[in-house]
Amino acid sequence: MGLAAEYQFLSELGLGPRNPGCFVNGAWTGNGPVVASLNPANNSISLSCSNVIAEVIEASVQDYENGMQGGKILFGGGLVESEGNFVQPTIVEISPNVPVVKEELFELAELPSNAVRVVVENKE
Repeated sequence: MGLAAEYQFLSELGLGPRNPGCFVNGAWTGNGPVVASLNPANNSISLSCSNVIAEVIEASVQDYENGMQGGKILFGGGLVESEGNFVQPTIVEISPNVPVVKEELFELAELPSNAVRVVVENKE
């Protein structure tokens, strides 16, 4: 399966019809199951396959194990046993030669509703 005509631009980004979906130790890999990446406009698979953008090879357990080498959790890292997706703040010890040391690990997942209100009020 090649990229459909409407998705050929993805080859300019280095993507093909099947792509590894796990970044471990400075390289893209994937040895797990293969999943289809669907066009969100119709989000279904048809016989024409034009709505399948590409396939992604997910990480295997071994891929995760390889990614965890070179570091250990010193504190936290567990899920809180309640509703929601909160993960405890985590402190890790990672050797300086692991690529993740040079990357940003955190991002803002959600703004509190009162912060959004303040931003809107200050804009006027």
